Amino acid sequence: MYQKTEVEFRQQNGITDAEWEIAKIDWNTLSAIGSHHDSQKNSLARAAEAMARDLQSIDRVHSVRFRVKDTDHLLVKIIRKRVEGSEKYTDISLQNYQAKITDLVGVRALHLFKEDLFLIDSSIRDAWELEESPPVAYVRGGDLGEKLEDAGFDVKAHKAGYRSVHYIVSTRPRRQKILAEIQVRTIFEEGWAEIDHTVKYPNFSDDESVAEFLGIFNRLAGAADEMGSFVRRMTESVREVSAIVCREYGDITGAGGQTSTSAELSERLNKAVTFLSFSSNFSKNPYLRKKKGMDEAFRISDPTDKTTGDFVSFKISDGDQTFPGRISRTALAILRGAIDADDLATFETHKERIRAAAFNMRRTNPSLDLIALGSNNFT
Repeated sequence: MYQKTEVEFRQQNGITDAEWEIAKIDWNTLSAIGSHHDSQKNSLARAAEAMARDLQSIDRVHSVRFRVKDTDHLLVKIIRKRVEGSEKYTDISLQNYQAKITDLVGVRALHLFKEDLFLIDSSIRDAWELEESPPVAYVRGGDLGEKLEDAGFDVKAHKAGYRSVHYIVSTRPRRQKILAEIQVRTIFEEGWAEIDHTVKYPNFSDDESVAEFLGIFNRLAGAADEMGSFVRRMTESVREVSAIVCREYGDITGAGGQTSTSAELSERLNKAVTFLSFSSNFSKNPYLRKKKGMDEAFRISDPTDKTTGDFVSFKISDGDQTFPGRISRTALAILRGAIDADDLATFETHKERIRAAAFNMRRTNPSLDLIALGSNNFT
């Protein structure tokens, strides 16, 4: 039985009044889902352990981690998805949440070298049934994704810079069909992602200086992956050259053999310099945004009530960035007062107040990729 009250749950998980208004889901439904998920954790854990053992046996997999989704995280996800207007979550219930939420079981396979992914990918596709295809490969903006696309991945640039491949698969340890998410990433990317999550949440999630440093750290992790692949290729080249020298000149190389090896290594080492050229990109860091007053660069537009949630959606433009906004119908009712007008007319009448509220939330929380306004923003 899920023990928390609605107030305790919202306070402990930072659910704002605006998000609660927009999500518009009955607390009894949420707590029932929480109770049922708690009752299923043992069977889900057994399935996760079995998948982890199978993944660990795959060639090139260095180590494996697994977890069953935390109950509060599950309920928060449902709320966030409804705030975003996801149609998949509009009719979520106790009866269907296990089919709709695909990461109740999560297993993560870590590997040493970037190119090992393709061998691991083949084994995963052979061992499990893909419930969503193609699997998604998240890359950082600026990464080259052509090779991943050629290998059958849906390549997406991740705003936060995560690099990882995600599979949604199914397993049947007993009669029950269980959906699970398998993530595959390098050890360097795992280290960065864990530090990023630990540092940013919850205390420093909105600190621009922390976000800037983590962006630099992200590029260093990517470069470490490149250097790992490079040193393996370099080692293979040294072996090949050594084998040729041994065949031609014997075990002890002469001047000719030594020159050949040095020339090849010199050429490869020169290429390595490009992996460390980060400084030219620092100025492009999206988190380097100076705090300033609201001006014409911050705009709201395109209000529409043709959504599946209890809100009006609109578009926010902040300089060269564009992202979604939401305002609850309860907030619009407060703005409207006793005047007889529909939600879109109210939005246009009070557009500057809505724009100012969105601007204040954006500057207070620069890492948000969706601005949700509720009645508390206008009282």
